[in-house]
Amino acid sequence: MLTDPMIPGVIFLATGIASFFVYERLVKRQYHIAREVWEADGRPPGFAWAPPGTSVLRSWTRGMAYFRWIAQSPSWIKEDGTARTLQRYLRMLWLTACAAWLWGVILTLLS
Repeated sequence: MLTDPMIPGVIFLATGIASFFVYERLVKRQYHIAREVWEADGRPPGFAWAPPGTSVLRSWTRGMAYFRWIAQSPSWIKEDGTARTLQRYLRMLWLTACAAWLWGVILTLLS
């Protein structure tokens, strides 16, 4: 059962999509509680949400914020309990997606 390549694929897709929803909530949180930092970060949008004056097509700033928040905890996150919780979920989902991807690669190489 653990050798079925569908299992890591489903886990990868589910955690990847869930991480997009968590990122969306985190970037909205940044916009509402730390607007000046949001602007300094290049005004990153969510995947489906973009405040007035920005666009959901700004994928470069979105990607930069997404991976920065996985690797670091900016001061605005450290100072806000909700943001810390969202960042923890984002990291957990991202690591789970990476582990599932690696699991799928290993299964593919072994078969």
